[in-house]
Amino acid sequence: MRIFISVVTIRDIGGISTSVINLLNEIKDKYNVTLCVPSNDISPNIVLPSGIQIKEGPHFFRDCFAVRKNLLNQSIWEKTIRTTRRIFKRLVGLEKTAQYASRGFHIDEDYDVAIAFYNDTFDKNGKMIVTGDYNFVLQCVKAKRKIAWIHNDPAKCGFSYTISKKIFSHYDAIVNVSSECKRLFDKIIPDYISKSYVVYNMFDINEIKKMSRQYDNPYKNGDKLHFVTVARLNEEQKKISRVLEACLKLKEDGYTNYDWTIVGEGNDKKDYLKYVNSNKLDEFVSLVGLKSNPYPYMLYADAFVLTSLYEGYPMTVKEAQILTCPTLVTNFGSAKESIIDECEGLIYDNSSDGVYRMMRRILETPAELRNFKDYLESNPVTNEKALSQFDNVCKGLPIYE
Repeated sequence: MRIFISVVTIRDIGGISTSVINLLNEIKDKYNVTLCVPSNDISPNIVLPSGIQIKEGPHFFRDCFAVRKNLLNQSIWEKTIRTTRRIFKRLVGLEKTAQYASRGFHIDEDYDVAIAFYNDTFDKNGKMIVTGDYNFVLQCVKAKRKIAWIHNDPAKCGFSYTISKKIFSHYDAIVNVSSECKRLFDKIIPDYISKSYVVYNMFDINEIKKMSRQYDNPYKNGDKLHFVTVARLNEEQKKISRVLEACLKLKEDGYTNYDWTIVGEGNDKKDYLKYVNSNKLDEFVSLVGLKSNPYPYMLYADAFVLTSLYEGYPMTVKEAQILTCPTLVTNFGSAKESIIDECEGLIYDNSSDGVYRMMRRILETPAELRNFKDYLESNPVTNEKALSQFDNVCKGLPIYE
């Protein structure tokens, strides 16, 4: 089977970039795979899998949507064209720019399956705020079957009935990354229940284990319990403020035998640092920034904590479980698909108080973490179910939960 995968950009590891690299690694030996990055914007930190074909996208698309710092080596003439095209983008908006940038460009081969992997995102008024691959795959690729991915809660991505009807009427299948996300999508547009699927994210299990051993234990005090959160520092979704508020209450209640490391960058980091400093929490909370290899932090931690308000299918949770690190997560929509409560870790109330009560429970009964770790060691993470789901959606077969 010949499969074409489009992902508009591949930036530093995390989220959709990690997801597509893992997918490619898992399927490249089974299928004839072609990857296209329409913006031609691939981070220099990314190593693409061997054994796949690479196609370039249109230059107009690159000039409009690639990260500007990756275009610094262009000539003066190229920079002038790029600037003109970006002015055009500001004037007409993302949606019309994406349509125009793809016009007249065609991939000169036929495929069995074409996948639009990077989903569009819209604001509450229906205006496109993130350009994905939907229009590019529809306009530029010839395939017997076309599939669109959605990587998060579809409502949070701005998919109303009207927008979904407009886009997905042209697709043969729509993939959600969890059963909960599929349920939400089917509620938005019941018309497409028969062609909406679930395909879980996949993981490069051997590479994660290898990378986790690349440097020594990053935690200094061996007598404390070490908690870690790896996340984009985006308060609207990830709710890192809940970590800080819980730590302040724990400090006031006299709980001191722990530390909490937060790995990641984002627009809200300054506010978090200000809170830590003003409340004298630096003994308990460390914001260490973005790490190209966060896995040793998971390997040597006593528990991985996710405090998100909502998630699609959080990859960091499974990555922690691959390293047999107990996982403690808020009760977001797909939480019960992400962990087995009271076996692999805990699902707790989706609130600041829920984070606090969970932490207090663990600090009072730390032996629970050993039980969770034992379970993870006896029940390792695999990609088998996700691969079966992927095969079924490509072949148009039903997916059985």
